[in-house]
Amino acid sequence: MPKQPTYPEAVPRVLHAFADNPWFTKTYWPWNEPRLNFMTRLVTERFPRQSQILEVGCVYGYIAQILQFLGYSVDVIDAYNDVHRDTLFKSFGVRYRTPT
Repeated sequence: MPKQPTYPEAVPRVLHAFADNPWFTKTYWPWNEPRLNFMTRLVTERFPRQSQILEVGCVYGYIAQILQFLGYSVDVIDAYNDVHRDTLFKSFGVRYRTPT
């Protein structure tokens, strides 16, 4: 059985995706990382890999990106459209639902 990806392996992927946003990588991420780690742990302890996850109010979808990397099938939705975010989601295989 192949080794399953871990949260510490997912983090560099997210930080790389936001490398052009120093506020996110230097301020937001360090301050919020313990919460993101906790949320990820809650999901991985309660739902088997390959489960479908919906993130509502995803903003830029960094939680969805982590969960997708960990082997979940992730859909996201937010109240506004952002072309840059849509491109980012496609690169990670996260499905974005646009508001109607």
